[in-house]
Amino acid sequence: MEVQVAPLWPWNNFFPRHDSFTQLDLRDMPKWSHHVVNNPLYYQTNHVVLAASIVSVMGFLHPLNMLLGSAVVVFRKDNLPWVIFTTCMLHNICEAWGSSSMRPG
Repeated sequence: MEVQVAPLWPWNNFFPRHDSFTQLDLRDMPKWSHHVVNNPLYYQTNHVVLAASIVSVMGFLHPLNMLLGSAVVVFRKDNLPWVIFTTCMLHNICEAWGSSSMRPG
């Protein structure tokens, strides 16, 4: 299966002028949900380029904050399974022994 990358659309097409915006009718749910699902798919390459640009500029302006933020994200991601496992173990021990003084949460 070959993955196809969406094309990079021109800025005027990706971010139209104010007069191009229309208010969607929330009572017409099929049309609204179609728009919400297809718009990010249609412009996914533009969204990735825009996000990468913002992260790059912020990394250039505040390199220490970006490094600290990245370290926190990596630390949280790596330790989340351990925290969940430990909390479940403590909960099971408290349930088995009937202790309400050690009950987490």
